[in-house]
Amino acid sequence: MTKANKFDTITNMKNEQRMVIVAFRGFSGIYSMIQGCHAVVEFAAQFGDTDEYRKWQKRHKTIFVLESHSSNQLEEAFTELKKLKVPVSKFIEPDINDSVTAIAFLIGEGVWN
Repeated sequence: MTKANKFDTITNMKNEQRMVIVAFRGFSGIYSMIQGCHAVVEFAAQFGDTDEYRKWQKRHKTIFVLESHSSNQLEEAFTELKKLKVPVSKFIEPDINDSVTAIAFLIGEGVWN
């Protein structure tokens, strides 16, 4: 699949997009958000050259932040999103036994509106 058509999925990126971060809720205070930011950086590294990412970055910049109960729940969500061909990234924290601590993905307004 080429970068140009990675977003031709259920995400329907023709209109507004939102970045969704799902981070492990077990961190205290700001650390959960830091893990989520790491996932967004991973997303930009993987999908930053796509039109959809650039459109979000230039026009929308809105981020939804959600929590997960466990690293396993994050892995399951990541796997399901991949099956649906939703562009998704994950952050693996080397300081916490290489656990998945956050995922990030873009969704179109048809999903959240």
